[in-house]
Amino acid sequence: MNIGNKIQALRNSKLWTQEQLAEMAGVSERTISRLENGEKIGKFNLQKIMDALNITDRSS
Repeated sequence: MNIGNKIQALRNSKLWTQEQLAEMAGVSERTISRLENGEKIGKFNLQKIMDALNITDRSS
């Protein structure tokens, strides 16, 4: 399972839309979509998304 799949699964478990996560993380909805589709995004944006989801362990 790649990071995009993990982010999507966690987002879905919280019943959040991509739009809601994007707003909380301060990134575009397109960034969330790209990540969940397996495309690369910048480390800064990935960190913002992880912070919004309260993910602290980057190795998981």
